Order: sequence, then C-alpha cells, then structure tokens
Amino acid sequence: MQDSTLRTFRGLTILSLVLALANHLLPPTQYSATQLLVTYDGGFVRRGMGGELLSLVLPDRVRIPEIYLAAFMITLAGAASFYVALFARMRGSLTTMLLMLIALNSFAFSSFVGSTGYLDGLLMVLAATALASPSEANWGLAMRVALLLFGALIHEVMVPYFMMLIALDIWLAEEGRRRWRAALPVVAGCSAVILLFTLGDVTPEISAKIVENVRARAAFAPHEGGLQTIAFSMTDHLAFAEQHRAHASHNTMLLFDGVPLGAMVLWIWWLGTRLLGDGQAGARLIFLLVLLAPLSLNMVAVDVARFFCAAALSGFLALGLILVRVPGARARLAETLTLGHALAVLVLSSNLFTYEFNSGTGYMAQAPWIWFEQGAWFAAGDSGRGQ
Repeated sequence: MQDSTLRTFRGLTILSLVLALANHLLPPTQYSATQLLVTYDGGFVRRGMGGELLSLVLPDRVRIPEIYLAAFMITLAGAASFYVALFARMRGSLTTMLLMLIALNSFAFSSFVGSTGYLDGLLMVLAATALASPSEANWGLAMRVALLLFGALIHEVMVPYFMMLIALDIWLAEEGRRRWRAALPVVAGCSAVILLFTLGDVTPEISAKIVENVRARAAFAPHEGGLQTIAFSMTDHLAFAEQHRAHASHNTMLLFDGVPLGAMVLWIWWLGTRLLGDGQAGARLIFLLVLLAPLSLNMVAVDVARFFCAAALSGFLALGLILVRVPGARARLAETLTLGHALAVLVLSSNLFTYEFNSGTGYMAQAPWIWFEQGAWFAAGDSGRGQ
C-alpha cells in the first residue's frame, strides 16, 4: 500500500513540474532577450559568457523565434535541474515527497519559471550539476568551485545564489578539520565578484562596441535599458537601485512579493533548523547564510521577487541536502511535517502569486496581486467592467 502511494506521489511531482511549465512559461521580455545576446566580441564584460555559449548554436542574425527557443530551453533546463536535484534527495519516503510537492507547487517555483529566459535558469543547471559531484573527492571539490566561477561569468548573482549552498553541502559531508574545505567556494566566489566588477568595469569605447554588436545581431528591437546596464559599475547599480526605491511601485513589490516570499523563506528556515537537530551550530549558520545571501542582493538591485525566489529555491535544495547528510533528519521531518501541516502549506502556497518578469502587471491571476483587479468592486460610478 505504501509503495503504491509513494509511486502516486512521485507521479504527482512530475505532474506538478509539467503544470508549472504549462502555466508559467512565457515569451521573454525585451530585456531578457537582449541579455542573451551579450558576448565578449567587443571586449570582456560581465554577463557575457551566457551569450558566448548561445552564439555557438544561434545564427549571426537572431530573430524572435530563435531567441524564444533559446529562452524556452534555458528555463526548461533550469526547472528540470531543480526537479532532478530535489528528487535525488527526497524520493525515499512519503514525507519527503510531500516536501518536494510543496516546493514544486510553491509560488517561488512558479515565479522562477515565469521569468522565462532569465540567465537564472542556466545558473540553476550549474548549481544542480555542482551538487551532483562528490565533494569528498578533490576533483569533485574542484569541479564545484569551477562551476561556481563559470556561473559567475554568466551572471555574478551565481555567487550569492548558490555559493553558501555548495558550502553547506561540503560542511555536512565532511567531519572535523576537513570542514575547512567548505570555505573554498566562499573565498573563490567572493574573489570572483570583486574581479568581475574590477575587470568588467568597461570603458565607454568597449561599451559602445558591445552595444553595437548586440544591435547588429538582433533582428528585433533590443531593450535600451538592457543595453545600458551592460556597462554598469557597482556605483551605477547602487544609484539605479536608490532611484527605483523612491517609486511607490517598489514598496508595492516589497509588500506583495517580499512579504509572502519572506514568509516562505522563514518557514524553510524553521523547518531546516528542526531537521538539523541539536549540536549543529556551524550548519545552522551556513544554512542561514544560504537564505540571506540571495536576499542581500536587494541592497544593490531591485528585483525583489527574483531574489526572494532564489532564496526560497536555494532553501528547498538545502533541505534536501540536510535530509541526505544529517543522521535522523528524515525521522525528524516525519515528526514535524504532518499531513495536515503539509496540506496547509501546500494550499496556501498554490493559491498565492508573485511577480513574474515576463508577465508584467497585466497578469494578476491570484492573491495578492489580484486585489488590484478586485478593487473594481469598490470603484465609484456606473462604468462597470462588463460593459
């Protein structure tokens, strides 16, 4: 009976993945499409590696159908990698499969899929691959660091997204003095970000050349803002973020995206600390940094939903690592995540919606964003929506 139920749950995880893709895969925005065409042709620049990889399969002149296909495959690969990484660590019992169902039906995962074409999809592929390598072996550790650095060349957010997650897995896998190895991805990642913002601080001439190359390759109108950010320094990012925070829309995103996603991150933290059990002070600290590192990006950028989603998805992956690495974690999960508890979280999560970068403000299908549409109930006058 239990085997039959477990097979059903496994089938439901596949169905959840398919439905998330069917409901939230959307054509990329001009911004994300433009970012996919940035290469090193005009000189070294941050975020150029993704375009270099795509240039191997895309033609010299890229049309809309081709950029759509590239965006589709990037996000499909990212979502599939997240699924495989979770399934490899949560497939053993009904309770762990319940946790996986919560992750796949969460509004964090939906928002990740809905930001179709963002380079975050490629970063997820690299992170899942890194976690699949044996950290106990020297070559496996080297591979993890190499993938982290390679991901930073695609987009520097690879470091705050997944650096601490990789470190957590190494810490949990090692014992005693060998745990110093967990510091290697942290040192390498932080050094990479510093070097990227130093070497990637392009001159106006290089910036103009890169923009010219993007315009020449795109058989569509590139996003002007996306072209401008190519040459952004850290100072430029901070100034842009400060300017955006002055708008009321940013406060709305903090309220409607940051609060529900923040609640999910807090729930993941609460659950993870219980799975770790007693005597895991080092692991608790690293687990906390797994969640806080992506959120720290809100200090230098304004993609509220994107960074909170990254924290939540990294948190779910961290829970999978804890279940595999920490003795007794699966038994503690069975005691903590009761059926009623899991169903309550699942119902709440599947009935919330957070911002998806490719949907814009016109796609408000669920709470809390649907409340803007429901405000029409209280609108004065006779001009009803049904006319």
